Amino acid sequence: MNTIVAVIADDGEASSCGYCKSEPQSSHSNGLWMYHSSAEKYQSLIDRGWRRSGQYAYKPQMGVTCCPAYTIRLDAHAFAPSHGNKKVIKKLRRLLHGALPVAGDSSGVKDDSAFVMHAAPQSMDTSESIEEGSENAFVKPRVEFATHDFTSLQTEQRASTSTHLNDIEVQDSTPAKAAKKGKQPWVKQPKQQKNAPLDIVDLILSAEKDAKNWRVELVPAVFEQETFDVYIKYQMLIHKDKREKLQVSSFQRFLVDSPITFVHPHQIPSEKRRFDMSNNQAIIQQFPGFGTFHQKYYLNDELIAVSVLDILPHCVSAVYFMYDPSIPNVCSMSMGVYSALRECAMTKQFAQMIKGLQYYYMGYYIHSCPKMRYKAQFKPSELLCPKMYTWHPVEACSLLLDVHKVARLSYTSQQQNGSATPPLSDNSVYGASAIASKFAFDMQSLGSLKVFQEGNVTLLKLLPKDIAVTVLKELVAFVELVGMDIARDIIYVI
Repeated sequence: MNTIVAVIADDGEASSCGYCKSEPQSSHSNGLWMYHSSAEKYQSLIDRGWRRSGQYAYKPQMGVTCCPAYTIRLDAHAFAPSHGNKKVIKKLRRLLHGALPVAGDSSGVKDDSAFVMHAAPQSMDTSESIEEGSENAFVKPRVEFATHDFTSLQTEQRASTSTHLNDIEVQDSTPAKAAKKGKQPWVKQPKQQKNAPLDIVDLILSAEKDAKNWRVELVPAVFEQETFDVYIKYQMLIHKDKREKLQVSSFQRFLVDSPITFVHPHQIPSEKRRFDMSNNQAIIQQFPGFGTFHQKYYLNDELIAVSVLDILPHCVSAVYFMYDPSIPNVCSMSMGVYSALRECAMTKQFAQMIKGLQYYYMGYYIHSCPKMRYKAQFKPSELLCPKMYTWHPVEACSLLLDVHKVARLSYTSQQQNGSATPPLSDNSVYGASAIASKFAFDMQSLGSLKVFQEGNVTLLKLLPKDIAVTVLKELVAFVELVGMDIARDIIYVI
C-alpha cells in the first residue's frame, strides 16, 4: 500500500499550548496530512518523533516550542508492575467480584477522577485539538475481533508456580532435626522470595477471571453511537467542553479516521508470524492485524471506557483514552492506569505472536509539565533523542532535563558511570543548537521523489519547471526532517 501525504508548510505561526496554557501562543510544530499510510511507514515516522491526531501528523519543533515533547516507549516484555500498579489491578478485581459497590451505588466510593485525568495514562496529550464541522459521518462496516470470554482465564504458569511454592519446606534449624527428616543438612533448602515480581499478564488475567459482569472488546476503529456518547461525557465533564462543539464529524476525524491501512493477520508474512495463544493463557487469543482499533471496556453490559490504539509492526501506540465519569465506579477504578497496564500486557502477548513487536508507546513525555511525568513511572521506559533518534533510559534522560527542557539525550550513552551531569553552559548538550538536526541528502535525489498531480503519479523531475520550483522548498524541508530513507517511499500530493 502506498503512503500518500500532503506536506503542510511551516509558516512560522504558533498555536495555543494544551500543556502550559501560556499566552501568547507558543506551541510550534511541523505538520503533515496523511491520506494513506502503511503500518510500516507510520512506525518509521513515530520513530522519528512524529505523532498523529486523526489523519493529521505533527512533530514538535523542539528548539522553539514552549513544551518540548519526547516520544516515550515502554519495553512490554521487561515491564515489572510497581506496587501502585498492583493496587490499581487489585481495586478492579475487588469491584468485579463484589467487594466494592456496583454502578449506581456511590456509597463509600471516592471520586478520584482528578487522579485519573492527571496521574493516569490518558493515551493522548491534551494539546491535540478537536475540529468543528458538519455532523455527517462516514460509518465503516464493522469487523469484530472481540475478547468476550473471561470465564476461564487463568494461566497454567501461575497455577504451577503456586503449587510449587506450597510444596517447599523450610529448612530445619539444626542439622540433627534435618537429618531425622531424611534431609541433607548441608544442602540449603529453597525459600519463597518475598515481593517477587508478578507478570503483568498474570495480574490482569487474575483480576478479570470469572468476572461475568465484565468484558473487553478489541474492534477496528469505526463510528458507534455508544462510543460517541462516552466521548461527549468525557469531554464535557473532564475537559469542560461545550456540548455544541462536540459534533459527530469532529469525533469521526479525531478518533475514528486513521491513515493507517488495515492489514489482516493472514496478510502478514509467515516469517513474521509466530502463533496464537491458547484460551487459558491469553488476554486476547488471536492477533487482530495492523491498523487502528478501539479497545472497549464494559461493566454490566454498559460501555464505560474506550482506548484508541494503533497496532504497528514494532509496537502498540496509545492514541487516546476516554471514560464515562458519570458512573461513580468508573471514577474510583483508575481506569486510565488500568487500561495502560492492560495494553502493556496485551503488547507482551502480541510479542509472542508477531516477531519484532515489543514496545508500548505512550505518546509524548514532557518533563517540563508535571502532570505528564507519570509516564516515567512505567519502567523500563526510554525517550527518543531528538537529534540522533536513538533510545535512552528515562532515568538518565531526566537528569539532563532537570537542567534544561531541551537536551541531546544521546549524551547519556556517552556519559561515564558516576560522571557529573554537564552544566547548563554546555551548549553541545542543552538548547536548540545541541539538537539541531537535518538529514543530509543529495539534491539530485529529490528528482526521484513521487508526486501526485491531477490524478496521476509522476516524478518531481518530470513536472513543469515552474511547478517543481514551487513545491521543492516544502519537500526539501520535509526530507530534512524525516530522511531520504523514509521520503523516497512516499507519494506527495501537490
